[in-house]
Amino acid sequence: MSLYNVFMLVSTMHFVNSIVLIFLPDVSSQLYLAEGTYETMGTAEKLRVGHLMQTIGLCSFCISGFACTCATAKGGVSSGQAIALGASALAFAAHTAYSVHTGVYDSLGQAKNPAYFWIVLNVIIGLLCLSDTPPKEKSA
Repeated sequence: MSLYNVFMLVSTMHFVNSIVLIFLPDVSSQLYLAEGTYETMGTAEKLRVGHLMQTIGLCSFCISGFACTCATAKGGVSSGQAIALGASALAFAAHTAYSVHTGVYDSLGQAKNPAYFWIVLNVIIGLLCLSDTPPKEKSA
């Protein structure tokens, strides 16, 4: 898979994610919280979690724009951009895996199944980005 395709996949994935998180924060909250957790929350907690979901959605929208801009730039994706996205994806996967493994997800009442999906997906994206970095141009 070319870097263009990887970056456009990341852009599309984060764009869809941003739409769901921004415009459907209640649905997102129910998806990412363990079954029954959202229903037991008070109104203020639901508003807080919804606001955080929307904020994450805005960050996801920024990532979508970054990935699309890099993929469509004249000259294509640079080595530094591929390394930055690859390292970021692997860092996200590592942080999420650590949080699941150490019980953070359990203590926060978060569902683990979405976390497993994001761990696997980000490891794949990270490795694709880091294994297909364009050669650095040599200065004269």
